[in-house]
Order: sequence, then C-alpha cells, then structure tokens
Amino acid sequence: MCTAQLFLYLHWLQTELIPHCADIPPVGQVVQEDGKLLLLAVLEAIGGQSSRSLMDQFAEVLFCLNKHCFALLTVWLKEALRSPGFPRKTRSAS
Repeated sequence: MCTAQLFLYLHWLQTELIPHCADIPPVGQVVQEDGKLLLLAVLEAIGGQSSRSLMDQFAEVLFCLNKHCFALLTVWLKEALRSPGFPRKTRSAS
C-alpha cells in the first residue's frame, strides 16, 4: 500500500469507523474483532516500520481508539505489551 492510500485508510478509520463503534453494532463488532490487530499494526509502524511523515496519522488513530474504545484499548495494550518480542522480534540488546 502506498503512502497516499495508507493516509486515506487511516483517515477513514478515524472519521468513519472508530467513532461509531458504540452506536452501530456491526461496526462495534468489527472494532472488537479486529481492533487489536489495528493497534498492533499502528504500534509497529510507530516503532519504525513506516515513514515518519505518517506519525501524526498514527497518533490520531490511537487518540480515536482512546476516545471511543477506551476499555478495549486498555485490554489490547496490556496484551500487546505482554507479547514476547513485541514490538519487534529483532530488538537489539542495547
């Protein structure tokens, strides 16, 4: 996916999908089922897997999850931080 496509997708997530997770049941189900994968992808991207020009967009996705899906976000963050090798399996010892 090119940078422009990723930018549009992230914008769509934070404006159209995540804000409606509480009031539209099918959207809530998608966020519950796939939100952790979204969070992991965003954290890995912030950790160096993506262009620095997209950092504001990734931060906005995290802010949107925090605002609209706080309870789920806290669970996903705890699970992500407990995962061996997270955020990358190739971390250096330094």
